[in-house]
Amino acid sequence: MASLVLSVWYEFQEQRFACNFLWARYQRTRQLANLPLIPWMPPDRPVYSFVTSPRGIPHPTVRPIIRGAGMPSSFFRCVSQRLNGAVCFVLSGELDLSNVAAFRADVDKALGGTGDIILQLQELTYLDSTGINLLLDVHRSLSCTNRRIVLVGPTPQVRRILGVLCLAQLMPIVETVEEALLHLATQHPDQTSSAAE
Repeated sequence: MASLVLSVWYEFQEQRFACNFLWARYQRTRQLANLPLIPWMPPDRPVYSFVTSPRGIPHPTVRPIIRGAGMPSSFFRCVSQRLNGAVCFVLSGELDLSNVAAFRADVDKALGGTGDIILQLQELTYLDSTGINLLLDVHRSLSCTNRRIVLVGPTPQVRRILGVLCLAQLMPIVETVEEALLHLATQHPDQTSSAAE
């Protein structure tokens, strides 16, 4: 029962963060159209999410509040490179509703090309439901073309999220890029699916 309450509370926080983001985007759109800004704003009460301490204990932390027309986003950085035919993305910061669209654009370019995808997660400190949905979309798109995605070195808090959602059953998780490349070179997608069966 406690886990159900926790998951509902977490989803409620995600909805509040989404509301905050959409309000800021609406104000920004009015500003670009030279329309007066609406003085009313949603209350700036804190939005929470969970992080895991070095001792493995989850605790709530305050998420950044998105204010006004400037619509600042959480810190997020993505660098990509080609490694042995695969596209490797190095992610750092927080992947959430405020920046997932920019990352999706980078991923869509990779999906339009050839080769597998490697995501380096050693410096990714936060992943919300929109980021999870993007991972699932990438997995589905790659599966349709007999390609794969491998996750490398997720931080404890991100690993916990992946574990709760059982994503390791869909996407291999390894500790180094070398292991990811070895996995892609030695295990064919057909072997992976037959092993799962």
